[in-house]
Amino acid sequence: TSTLVEDCTANVFWYERAISTSEVKLLNECQRVNMIPGMHEMARKSSLARALNRMRRLYPNDFDFFPATWNLPAQLDEFKREHAARAKAGSMPKTYIVKPSAGCQGAGIYLVNGPEELHPHTAAVVQEYLAAPALLDGY
Repeated sequence: TSTLVEDCTANVFWYERAISTSEVKLLNECQRVNMIPGMHEMARKSSLARALNRMRRLYPNDFDFFPATWNLPAQLDEFKREHAARAKAGSMPKTYIVKPSAGCQGAGIYLVNGPEELHPHTAAVVQEYLAAPALLDGY
């Protein structure tokens, strides 16, 4: 059940967990929460990658600002096909960055040149590595 009240006896609600959209709809105009609905999903690498890839499929011209991204193990075959197609076409080999889905603060991140170098049975997000990414104000 929700801890939100329908009057303005409390102006701020502090959540220790993610807040649902239905809970936010219960808020009155004068009430605020410390969470943004959906932020938990967007803060997880695998969920963010899935959402960005979905938006790229729907709006390819608007969502071309991030490198090719695969969620493993679900998209491992797709990653292998893409890598094989590049090799067959004689394209310059790419470097990929592998970010474990459960990791944080850079723990467990490593670089590979192809799917054969992946750690087996890894739940991870794989992206084309950008050696010189476009940064805002150098950060």
